[in-house]
Amino acid sequence: MAQSRLQQLIDHLFATSASALVLESNTTGVWLQAGGASLPAFRQPLRTGQILLLLSDVVPKDQSTQLLSGTPTRFTVQQPQGEVAIHITLTGDDVRAEIIPVVTPVSARAATTTAAMAPQAQTTEVVPTALMVLLGAMAPRRATHLHLSPGRNVFARIDGQLQPLADFSPWSSSAIHEAVVNLAPIEARESLRDARRVKLTHLTEDSIFHLLAQQGAEGYSLAVRCVPRTVPSMRALHLPPEMSSMRGAGVWLIAGGAKQGRSSTLASFVQSMLLGSAQSVLMLEEAPEHVLRPGNGLVQHRALEGELTEVMKDARLGDFDVIAFSSLDDSASLGHAVRMADQGRMVVGVVHADTSVAAMQKWVSCSGDARSMAMLRGVFAQKLIKNIDGERSLLWEYLPVHEAARAQVRAGSFSELASMRSHSFDDSLCELVRSGSVELTDALEVAEDQQQLRARVSLQSAA
Repeated sequence: MAQSRLQQLIDHLFATSASALVLESNTTGVWLQAGGASLPAFRQPLRTGQILLLLSDVVPKDQSTQLLSGTPTRFTVQQPQGEVAIHITLTGDDVRAEIIPVVTPVSARAATTTAAMAPQAQTTEVVPTALMVLLGAMAPRRATHLHLSPGRNVFARIDGQLQPLADFSPWSSSAIHEAVVNLAPIEARESLRDARRVKLTHLTEDSIFHLLAQQGAEGYSLAVRCVPRTVPSMRALHLPPEMSSMRGAGVWLIAGGAKQGRSSTLASFVQSMLLGSAQSVLMLEEAPEHVLRPGNGLVQHRALEGELTEVMKDARLGDFDVIAFSSLDDSASLGHAVRMADQGRMVVGVVHADTSVAAMQKWVSCSGDARSMAMLRGVFAQKLIKNIDGERSLLWEYLPVHEAARAQVRAGSFSELASMRSHSFDDSLCELVRSGSVELTDALEVAEDQQQLRARVSLQSAA
C-alpha cells in the first residue's frame, strides 16, 4: 500500500538520523539530507502522481483541495518514531515534498566546545523559543547575520549593512548562553553548560543557522549566520545568462569582495548545472552553507576541515564531474584545483578579489606556473550596489581567459586585461541606470570611468 512505502521511507529517515527526507518528481529519486550531504534513499525516479499517492493517506482532508490548487501545504503527522513535519509544494506538473523530524534539530556532532572556564552564574530562566523567534525574524528581513552582546542592542546585517533591531530587547550574558545550549542535542547540553565556546548548527524547514557563542570580558556573545536552505535561482539573483558559457574542464573563478554575495552565486551556478544535466558534483565548503538539490544528477557536500590533502585524495577517488570550492584563496587549494582540472574535471571556486583582473593577479601570485595558467578558463566578478528600492542590485564583469589574455599575463601587463573583458562593471551600471533601477549619481560614485558612463547614459537617453 502507498502508506506502507511511505512508512518505510520515514523509518529510514529516523534510522539514519538525517535532517530531512525529500521526494521530488522527475529527478534521480528520493534522497536524505544529512550532515550537509544529499544521499540517495530510493534511486528510481518518481512521477508527480506517484508522490501524491504516497502522501495521500497522511495529507489532512481539509488541505487536500489546497494542495491540488498549487498552494504550498504544511502539516505535522505523528509517527511511531516521533512527529514529522511535511511541506508539499506543487509547481506546474512537478511536486516536491520535504519530511522533517520534529525532534532535536542538530546532531551531537554539530556541537563542538572548547572547555576552559565555567560560565557566569545563571540567574534567569530562559525559554528556548525566545532565540527561535529571533532566528525566525532573520529571513523575512533579509538578514544574513545576527549579533547578540550582553546588555546591548540586537544587531543584524541586512543588505550588507549592520543595523540594530529596535523591536528586540537586549539580552543578558546568561540568557544568551542558556538559549544556545538549549538548541543543542539533549545528551550534549550538560557538557556545553561548562564550555567557554559553543558552536553548533540549527536546521529549520527554510534555513540553516550557524551559531557561535563565546565568553569574553563582558560575558557571552553570540554570532549567527543564516543561510536559506533553498538555493536561489540564477534568475532570482539576476545572474547573467552569459554564465552558462562557463562549462567544461578547467578552472573557473567567481570573484568579489566581502559581503558581495559570492557564495550565493557559487551555489546558484552549481545548482543550475545539476538541474540542467546529469552531473556528479562535489561541493567543498568551510562550513555547510547551502543544501543543493541533486536535480538530474548527484551531489555530495564535504566540509573543508583538517588536512586538505586527504580531502582532495578522496575527491580524486570519487567519480565527480564538477568540484566546487567555497574558497580558492591560497596556494594549496589552487594547486589542488589545477590538478583536478588537469584530470578533465570542471572546477569552480570563489576568490576574494574585487575585480576580475585582481583575481587574475591573485591566481598568478599563488600559482604562477604555465600549467596553472593553461587550466584557467575564465573569471566572473561581481559587486552589489544599492538601488532606488533600498535593496541591492548586481554589477558583474566577465574576463575570458584565452591565449591573448595569457600572453598579457606572461608579459606582466595586467592593466591590458581590462580591455579584454566581454562585459564590465560599467556596462552593468549603464544597464541599471537605463532601466531606472539605480540613480545616475549613485552609479557615478562607483564607475570606473565616470565621464564615459555619463556620455553613454546621455547617448542612450537621447536615442
